[in-house]
Amino acid sequence: MSEKVKDDKMETGGAIPAEVLEIEEFKYREEAKAKIRKAGLFFPSRPEIPDSMLDENGNVTLPPDLTLLTDDELGLYLTVFTALSAYAEGVVAITDIDWTTSDRIATFAERLEILSLPKEQQKNEDLRYGSINRKAYIRDLRKKELQDLATYKLSAGLLRAYEKAVSALSREITRRANTFNYSQYEENLSKRVKNGR
Repeated sequence: MSEKVKDDKMETGGAIPAEVLEIEEFKYREEAKAKIRKAGLFFPSRPEIPDSMLDENGNVTLPPDLTLLTDDELGLYLTVFTALSAYAEGVVAITDIDWTTSDRIATFAERLEILSLPKEQQKNEDLRYGSINRKAYIRDLRKKELQDLATYKLSAGLLRAYEKAVSALSREITRRANTFNYSQYEENLSKRVKNGR
């Protein structure tokens, strides 16, 4: 937590509770990651994207017509987008944890402030929230919660986009396999007709 936020809270009558600081340092997220590693699981690393797959802005994109890709290119795209999906799953999990944690921190801090209000302000919702939102550290905690929510939503959207790319690539592979199978079947039928079977 920044010194400015700590100082602002001190001016409004007391130190930020240790529970809030402990949660804000993402202690629980880091402990969960350590337990997962101890169990022998590994987090996927960020995949390397070949320059040939990047557009002029540095974004990875699928070509407009997958049917024009060679089998090797199709396999490369499938490998890259599958790796991106696996990596993005971990990012989405972390950003979800961060957003949930930020929301709980802000809610906890707000409730502590509400308890310190006079009884008549506690009963009226507008007065209650108006009063606690005058405190800069409460506004900063909510701002951080909104930033974490935006990061979570964006990473979840990217994950869905990667998964859709994997589906499109898989469909093209299936289409090619079926085309090959049908042409083989047709060739076998032609041979049978020629042989009189």
